[in-house]
Amino acid sequence: MAATFKLELNHKRSRDGGYCVFIRICQDRRYRRFKTPVSVARKSDFNSTARSENWIKSTDPDYIKKNLLLKQELDGASDAYLEEKQTHRKVSINKVAEKRKKDDVSPRFLIYAEKIADEVKDTGHIRNGKKYKNFCNKLKAFCPTATFADIDTAFLKKFEAHLLQLPNSRIPDQRLSVNAVYVEMKVFRAILNRAKNVDKLITSNPFESYQLKQTKTTKDKLTREEINAITALDLEEGSVIWHTRNAFLLSFYCAGIRAGDVIQMRWSNIGSDGRISYQMDMNGKVRDLAMVRQAKEIIAFYDKGTHLPGDYIFPFLANDAPWAKYVTYEQKQVMPVALLEQLLNKVGSVNAIFNKNLKTIAEFAGIKKHVTFHVSRHSFATMAMNENVDSMTIKGALAHSSLQTTETYLQEFNMTAIDSALQRVFDQKPDPEDVLEKMKLLSPEERKLIIDSFTVQASVSPA
Repeated sequence: MAATFKLELNHKRSRDGGYCVFIRICQDRRYRRFKTPVSVARKSDFNSTARSENWIKSTDPDYIKKNLLLKQELDGASDAYLEEKQTHRKVSINKVAEKRKKDDVSPRFLIYAEKIADEVKDTGHIRNGKKYKNFCNKLKAFCPTATFADIDTAFLKKFEAHLLQLPNSRIPDQRLSVNAVYVEMKVFRAILNRAKNVDKLITSNPFESYQLKQTKTTKDKLTREEINAITALDLEEGSVIWHTRNAFLLSFYCAGIRAGDVIQMRWSNIGSDGRISYQMDMNGKVRDLAMVRQAKEIIAFYDKGTHLPGDYIFPFLANDAPWAKYVTYEQKQVMPVALLEQLLNKVGSVNAIFNKNLKTIAEFAGIKKHVTFHVSRHSFATMAMNENVDSMTIKGALAHSSLQTTETYLQEFNMTAIDSALQRVFDQKPDPEDVLEKMKLLSPEERKLIIDSFTVQASVSPA
């Protein structure tokens, strides 16, 4: 008969005045109790039948730490029982009790981290919940028994070195990049910050004296000529790659709408006044933009006059899907977590298809850049900057939270000033073929104005 494990409270006060929590192991009507390092000041602070591992009630100031320790003790007793069962026909519950160490009173970090990951997911932050869960899986493979007391700067250094040796799941023949490891270590730091500042499990965070490593990556962006080359491609109307191009170009012409927002765009987001208005799925911020001619032409491809306001514009999500009835940002905030996870997984799958098709589109257009959907956002920002649009206006268009974010973003694209400096230093004339290509993009009236201005300049120049 298998053993059962349960927690119970000693009804007699200990010498320190508290009531100690015991683990009771029962097998074949025989039982053995052993003491845990947890005690409570009042009997009412303990509930042996509590769900979600909340045996110690929040009326106890250290309830989080104590619940972690009790979970650790129960798991340890169960592991010791299974280990005994593998080596002996008949398990001695006395030996199981003896195997439990009483001197380790620091909670295991992984138990706490997994609890936080579940909490993040259960509050509807599915993407962050996945990040936290991925981190927990990596830590479990590295050192599942690490306690809070074990985690110091030396531990962080070893764990970071371990991560740098792991294979990249997306590119199996490569290891994790420095920036991918940086993301994992940021999650580690955030959990420790929560343990220190919120749950008071530790008094200091080893990350306070540990420098995270990150490398700058090249952000690709497209020129007007490359955008025009993509627009000019002869793609089969109605094909997935055709829809991908339309979604990408709509994003570009609407100041870089993110992939998830384009995928979930509905007809109710298109106003009769020629504007597009929606709440960003990432943070709920409202974006209200005037649609330029090119954006209106893309929307017109899909306007058959038979759609409902709540229907999706692009055919990437089904209008009869269970999540489709949650239209507004507020409605999606109260969507059941399991359903929200299904929606985000579907959006993620569509985005993966986007990026695969955009790679093909770039090849068709002769573009030797790594084109992903987010490049539409980079391209808009670069072109706006090159047209001398001020940073504050670009910040508003991109819906950034701060001007510093926008300026940091633009610094990586600002090559125009450097190019002009090189031209001045070395007195290089522009490439005539490049000038002709740019002239082709202008209207006849604009070309005439430029030619007339050169004619006037020539007539007043000294002989």
